[in-house]
Amino acid sequence: KVLLAPAANSIAEGPADSFWRRLAVELKLQGYEVYTNVADREEPIDGTKSVFIPYRKLASFLDNKTIFIGYRSGLCDLVAPLKCKKIIIYPNSSWPLNDGLGIGSTLDIFSLNKMGICKDAIEVEYCAEDESDILLRILREIADC
Repeated sequence: KVLLAPAANSIAEGPADSFWRRLAVELKLQGYEVYTNVADREEPIDGTKSVFIPYRKLASFLDNKTIFIGYRSGLCDLVAPLKCKKIIIYPNSSWPLNDGLGIGSTLDIFSLNKMGICKDAIEVEYCAEDESDILLRILREIADC
């Protein structure tokens, strides 16, 4: 099974819904059961099952046979130490997000691997122009699951 977590509140706007829909379709074609993590008024990605997992139950839902694909958020910090396969998507932007004063890319600053929260996250920068390549990379990364 795959859990998609496309929502983030404190980081630059993420991939469009169309990216997540394409990813969900490809995952389902490969035989995965695909869920969208939803909270508050979030909507699931079309064609996926909606699920809200309380933090205390994350470890049991995200076992070593599960794949987590999420846009960089606080949820990713909670998922980081778990045994599941983790693919974290970052915006292709500098931080802070004001013109010309960036001190590094979002990936450079908020990388789970670089912060030492985990060592096994697959970290991907998202750029709309490279969407097809990013989808292919994600699909290649999970091919061995």
